Amino acid sequence: MYISLTVGIVQCPTHSAGHLLNPVQGHGTLGIKNGPLQTFPPNIIQKHESQGTFLFKSIKANDMGMLEFGQGLGLAPKTPVLVPSGSVIDEIIQSAGVGQNTTIVLTGTAHFRIARAYWTLRYWGFPRNRVKVLNGGTTAYKNEYNLAFEAPSTPTSAYTVKAFETPNYELRKGLNQMIQLVDEKNDGGSDTEFLDLRGDATPRPTGSTADPPSSYLQADSFKADAPWIDADAVAEHVWGLEGVEEGEEIVTFCGSGYRAAMGFFALDGILGYDNVSMYDGSVSKQWAHYDANNEPVPNDAWRVDKKDRTEGETGKSGLTIDQDLNAELTELAQLESNQVKKADIEYMGGDTSGGGFGCGS
Repeated sequence: MYISLTVGIVQCPTHSAGHLLNPVQGHGTLGIKNGPLQTFPPNIIQKHESQGTFLFKSIKANDMGMLEFGQGLGLAPKTPVLVPSGSVIDEIIQSAGVGQNTTIVLTGTAHFRIARAYWTLRYWGFPRNRVKVLNGGTTAYKNEYNLAFEAPSTPTSAYTVKAFETPNYELRKGLNQMIQLVDEKNDGGSDTEFLDLRGDATPRPTGSTADPPSSYLQADSFKADAPWIDADAVAEHVWGLEGVEEGEEIVTFCGSGYRAAMGFFALDGILGYDNVSMYDGSVSKQWAHYDANNEPVPNDAWRVDKKDRTEGETGKSGLTIDQDLNAELTELAQLESNQVKKADIEYMGGDTSGGGFGCGS
C-alpha cells in the first residue's frame, strides 16, 4: 500500500521558528511562503493569497513505512503498527531532500494518516516549527484553486535524525509504560488522562475517557476532507471532557494508532500543549492480547486482565507471545521491557548499559 505525503522543500532560516507557513496561489502550482503572518494555529497551514511559489516534493512511503513498522515489543517478537525505526525515517527524509533548514509540510486525503506522520516526525526529534500540516488537505486546495502538483528535483541529502540531540522519547508510551500508568491511576497516585479516540468503545485501559476523533475536525466524520478546528475550539473541547483538566498528563490511544494521532496532533500541533503523548501499540494490535486467552499466557506483570487494568472483555487473543521473553521480562519498569525505546537510543548512539532512563523506561 502507498501513502502520499507531501514535503515542502523550503530552506527557511532557523530563526523563523515562530512564523507560520501559508499556502499561496502561484502559477498553477501549490506553494508556500514563509513570513510572520498573524494567523493560527502555528502547525496548520492556512489559505493565504500572495506571490511567490515553492514547489512541493511528494514522498511515496512504501508499505506505509513512514507511518508504521512491525517490530519486537514487550513479550511479542513482532508487534504491528509501531513507530518506524530511525533508519527508516532517515531513508524517507533523505529521499525527499530534507536538510537542516527544511520545513516539512504534510498533506494528503486522510487526516489520521497525516497526523500519524506528524507524530512520527515529532517523536524522532523534529520541533513543532519544522513540521506543518496543510489545513483541509490536498483535496480542499485542489478544489478551491484548481491547482496542479508538480514534482521538483530533489536535493541530495545525507540529513539524519541523529542531527537532533535526542528524539522526543516522552511523546511515546510503550506497553510497559502504559500498564504502569494505569496501575498508578488505579492506586490514586496519578492524574494521567487516557483519551480513547475510538470514542465509547471497549476493551480499553481502565479510567479512559471517550473522545471521538471527529471532534477535532469541522465535520461529523474523522474521514471527511474538512479543515481542523482551531486552537480555541481544541481547548474548549478537551478541557470540557469530564475529568480532564489543563496541566495534567494526557495519553491518546485508539485501536490501531491512527485516530490516536489525530488527538495528539490537535493537542501538540494546534494547541501547543506540552504534556501529551501517544500510546504506541494500541488496543486491538497489542493491549487486548495480553490476557489469559493467549497461549502461552503472559506473566502477571503484563496481564491486562488483572489488577482492574481493563474495562470490558479483551476477547480472543492472536498476538504471538515469546516463551523466553515471557520468562525473562517479569519487571515492567526497565528499559529491556521497552525494546523500541532501547533500539532507538542505540540508533542515536546512546549507551543503554547503565540504566538511568526513568523508572517507567
